[in-house]
Amino acid sequence: MKHEEWLNSEDLFKLKRCPEAESMADATIIAELSAIRMAKYALDQRFHFLAQQLADTKAYHCKVFVTGVGKAAIVARKLAATLATVTVPATFLDPVGMYHGEMGGINKGDIVIMVSQSGETEELNRLIEPLEKHKVTLWAIVGNADSTLGRRPHCIATGVLLEPFAKVPTATSAALVAIGDALAVAVATRKGLNEESLRAFHPGGIIGTTCMDRA
Repeated sequence: MKHEEWLNSEDLFKLKRCPEAESMADATIIAELSAIRMAKYALDQRFHFLAQQLADTKAYHCKVFVTGVGKAAIVARKLAATLATVTVPATFLDPVGMYHGEMGGINKGDIVIMVSQSGETEELNRLIEPLEKHKVTLWAIVGNADSTLGRRPHCIATGVLLEPFAKVPTATSAALVAIGDALAVAVATRKGLNEESLRAFHPGGIIGTTCMDRA
């Protein structure tokens, strides 16, 4: 039977149950919820200091660059995009490209945020020295506090280290995303932004339409 035929057949509703898969799906959601709750404890003084720095970027004419590798790169891209939504001049930079000449746009006083679950990502750690020579403000968002990045003074650690299934990034990634979202909202609040403020930067989609309708 071809795939198209299978999708339109009654066989689609005769799939064999897999209790183990159903249980692991439930466990994954529960683990992610627990991970996000645990991440709340990372909202310490350092977290709010970074939020203040990000809120002041335009006043000090500095830019923000977020970087990461693998699943952490996806989290980093999301953080950069969300910060841009709340009017922070943030962009994602690939760490391999940075190591091979793409740090030219980074200037003294800019903020670089490294995202890494392990805190030992080689592609990030090898950038520490050259970035420090650029006199940037270097931050890290990690899972493991007991790591090269985690032991740095400007670091936010979720403390979430375990996954519900093998080592597939699920709960740990959820915690990193949650920290990034909390950071963006804290920045927006410090900047005094609201729906009306966001209208000019989000004209499309449901969000943009809703903001326009409420105007």
